Amino acid sequence: MGQVKITILGCEYTIETKEDEQRATEVASFLEKWCAEARNQRPGAPSLTILTLVALHLAHQYLKLKEDHEALLGQIDLRVKDTGRGHGYTQDLISGGPCGARD
Repeated sequence: MGQVKITILGCEYTIETKEDEQRATEVASFLEKWCAEARNQRPGAPSLTILTLVALHLAHQYLKLKEDHEALLGQIDLRVKDTGRGHGYTQDLISGGPCGARD
């Protein structure tokens, strides 16, 4: 964990992170890219508006990906259940349960 300086919409922030500096910078660059795109679509909009629009968009994408992920896990569970291994097998694999033990 350490402190990393990042810049978003021209403002510099010092953040505490458990990730390495490269990952924190990568995340900031990702956010900055989305902010620049939003700013191009709404020139002159205040930074708070830009950040709010980006946050809403990214939250929407996250929730959609989460729903898609859960649906895929459900489909996998159904297929695994058809093989006779039982419900929850996929979750065991992901969590390192009896069938998916991790080192």
